[in-house]
Amino acid sequence: MLTGITVLALLVLDGVALAGMVTVGNLGVFWTVVSMPVLHNLFSAFLMRILAQAFPVSEGSYQPGSRDYNNWQARAFLACLSCNYFDQFVPVLLKAQWYRLFGGRIARNARIAGRILDCTLVEIGSGALVGFDSLIMAHYELNGTLCIGRVRLEEGAVVGSRAVVLPGVTVEDGAIVGACALVVANRRVPAGEIWGGVPARKKELNPVRDPALESIGGKGNGQHVLAQTSNLV
Repeated sequence: MLTGITVLALLVLDGVALAGMVTVGNLGVFWTVVSMPVLHNLFSAFLMRILAQAFPVSEGSYQPGSRDYNNWQARAFLACLSCNYFDQFVPVLLKAQWYRLFGGRIARNARIAGRILDCTLVEIGSGALVGFDSLIMAHYELNGTLCIGRVRLEEGAVVGSRAVVLPGVTVEDGAIVGACALVVANRRVPAGEIWGGVPARKKELNPVRDPALESIGGKGNGQHVLAQTSNLV
């Protein structure tokens, strides 16, 4: 019911905007085509914020037909029509602002090159980095049960390229999730640690002798240069 009302409201707003442009008649076809996606997303962001305030979603597991399930479904459907459809066209430098527009609690100086689902349930701190083609999602569905959990990336946290972060995860200050890692639901990555693998777990840095660096440092001085490496995938 709530999903249908939300979509109907969006269609009405889009229709009113289009009718207004046609009535004015002096914008021309080009500017009408350009303006409609902008207005569509502004209307969607407005509705998303109303849903987040008036129909909150709590963390937990829910069956179809429950209140929280329906509240989440309305947001998810609206996001598919706007936020998570058009985000692929948004430049990296503007993605943090894009998700903020739709209600995400994201620091202005966060850098986002991946995708965020359920942005109203995601918090990203100052200086955090979400790598290319990574995915942060605050929900998953298993055997008909919807599981919802807030995702938090604290200050300076890093999520590597093509990594996946599931609901309920907290990546603390300065922690790193390696490329292609999978952080399963409800895990906490402690501050300063490096996690990688599938499923992700803590990785230790091991000093490894690098002959190329040794040759740069010189063989006669008895000094050895050590490179820090880690298997993060």
